[in-house]
Amino acid sequence: MFNLNETQHNILRQIWMKDSFTRQEISKELKINRSTVSRNIEGFLDESIIITDGEISAGQNGGRKTQKLTLNNDRFYVLGISIIKRRIFSILIDLKGNIVKKGELRKSSVGQSLIQDLKDEIKSYEKYFNKLLGISISLPGVIDSNSGLIKLSTNLELHKVNLKKTMEDEFGIYTFIENDANSGAASYLLYLKLQIQNLLYFMFFFPENILTLKGMGAGIVINKKLYKGSFYSAGEIKFKQNLPEYKNKSISIEDIKNYETVELSLKEDIELFISNLADKISEYSLFMNPDKIVLGGDILLIPGKIKNIFINKLYENMEKNHEESFILLDNNKVDTIAIGSAISFMNEFMNDYDFAKKILKKMKKGHLNKVSF
Repeated sequence: MFNLNETQHNILRQIWMKDSFTRQEISKELKINRSTVSRNIEGFLDESIIITDGEISAGQNGGRKTQKLTLNNDRFYVLGISIIKRRIFSILIDLKGNIVKKGELRKSSVGQSLIQDLKDEIKSYEKYFNKLLGISISLPGVIDSNSGLIKLSTNLELHKVNLKKTMEDEFGIYTFIENDANSGAASYLLYLKLQIQNLLYFMFFFPENILTLKGMGAGIVINKKLYKGSFYSAGEIKFKQNLPEYKNKSISIEDIKNYETVELSLKEDIELFISNLADKISEYSLFMNPDKIVLGGDILLIPGKIKNIFINKLYENMEKNHEESFILLDNNKVDTIAIGSAISFMNEFMNDYDFAKKILKKMKKGHLNKVSF
C-alpha cells in the first residue's frame, strides 16, 4: 500500500460522501490546481481506491470530455460490532457505509466469556480480513478509545481491560474501541450526510424497574467531530430519581407498554417519570445547543400516546417548533450502534491524517500485517 500524503488525505475526505466527482470539482472545493489534484489521484487509481464512473460530455463550446470518478466501495471494508444488553451485533460496511453483511450472537455473556464470544463473532468474517481497514467495537461504559482501554463497563463486568490489544494480538487487524452513544452519534453523521455541525445522540435502556435507571449516554458531535472529553467520559449522564415523588415503588417496561390500561396511580407515575426524563434531556440539550438531537435505545418501547407526551415536553422545554424536525427518533434499532461503530472508525480515518496514514501503511494488497500502535 502506498504512503498516503496529506493532499491525498484531503481529497479522500472531500469525496467520502460523494456519489461521483470530477477532478475539476475537487480542485475548486479544495482550492488547489487541477494538475496537483490529478497527480495525487493517480495513486488512488493505481490502488483501485478510486475508479472511473463514466464521462461528462463536452459543452457547447467544445473541448474534451470530463472523466467522472468515484470511490471503489469494494476496495476496503470496516467491521462494526456493538454489544447491546449483552448481545453481540456485527455489521460489515463498505467505504460509503453500505451494509455488506450482518451477524448476531444472542448469548448473554459478560467478562472473559464475552471477550471469547467477540472473537468467535469476528472469526465469522475471516474471508474479508484481507480488505479490512479495521474492526470497531462499541459497548457501554467509560472507554479510552485512544488506548482501547475499557476503564469501566459495569453492565458487562469489564474493568481496566485493554480490548484493543487483546483483539489485535488475536487477529492482527487494527481495532478501535468506542463508547456506544458515541457510535450512535457517528451513525447519524453519516445518515445526515455530514450536513449538520452539532448533534446530540441520547441513548438509554430501561432496567427491570425503570425507577432505578441510573443514567444514560449522550454522543456529542461538535463541528462534525465526536467530542469525548479530556478523560473520555463526556456524555455520561447520571440520572437519579426522587423516589418519594412516586406513588408506586416500581414501574416495569410492561407497565409503560400497557400505559392505556394500567391503574390511575401507575399511569400518573409513568407520566411523572417521562416528564423527569424529558427534563434531564432538555437540560443537557439547552446547555449544548445542538442543531439536532436524536433519541435512541429503548425510546422505541414507549407507546404512541406517552411518547407524544415525552416529545411534546421536550419541544416545550427547549422552546422549539415541531416543524423544525429538531428531534429525531432512531428507528434503526440495534443496527444504528453497529453501523455507528464502523462509522466512528471511518470518521477518525477521514479526519485524522496521521491515523489514516498508519492504517494504510500497515496494509498490503491481499494481506494485512500484524499491527502495533
